[in-house]
Amino acid sequence: PPLLQKEFDMQALNQLISSELLFQASQKLEIKDLDKQAEAKLAEIKQRFPDSQDYARELQKIGVDEKSLLESTRRELAIAYFINTKIAPDIKVSEEEIKKFYEQNPDKFRQGEQARASHILIGIDSKAGSEAKQAAREKAGKLHQELVNGADFATLAKENSTCPSSKQGGDLGYFGKGRMVPQFEQAVFALQPGDLSNVVETQFGYHIIKLTDRKKAEEIPLPAAKDKIENYLRVQK
Repeated sequence: PPLLQKEFDMQALNQLISSELLFQASQKLEIKDLDKQAEAKLAEIKQRFPDSQDYARELQKIGVDEKSLLESTRRELAIAYFINTKIAPDIKVSEEEIKKFYEQNPDKFRQGEQARASHILIGIDSKAGSEAKQAAREKAGKLHQELVNGADFATLAKENSTCPSSKQGGDLGYFGKGRMVPQFEQAVFALQPGDLSNVVETQFGYHIIKLTDRKKAEEIPLPAAKDKIENYLRVQK
């Protein structure tokens, strides 16, 4: 909004000045193979695109050519090297600072109840008709019966699930409440470890869920949180 434009302009200017000063400072250092590092980074960026045309379109969209992108990448690598070798090693975080942060941010160190579950998803397109939905529902029902009869869950998930988690046998890892869609979450937290759900319908399709573990809500003690707090405070400094 217009009222904040001046503030944002100043932030952008300060960021440009800071970047330039850091880059100038980095030029006093000997950085081995900087040009090769920049070229390798640029090659890595290119690989994220399906083809060269998509890459060229993206460059055009952000208003840069490959030469300027290479130079920008070179500058970023030089600045990162300067920070990591000349600034970061001198940043210290004391035990008192860690303890103070832990005591002043209790909400960050409370872990709610967690569940670990696996699922088999028979996905349906949002535009699918009633016949396709019925076919998916019937397939899920058939798989559910196979599981009740003793079939291996991970095997059926790898062979049938349309979720990327199929590669891990359907394992979704640990998650807390509020992470999954309501129908899925309600079914998960109604189970006990080892239990199998009925077929559950969500906007993604039809799920069969197996609860593998549950963790009660707990408060994370300072020793367990110490390393993360220290890293966080160091980055802030």
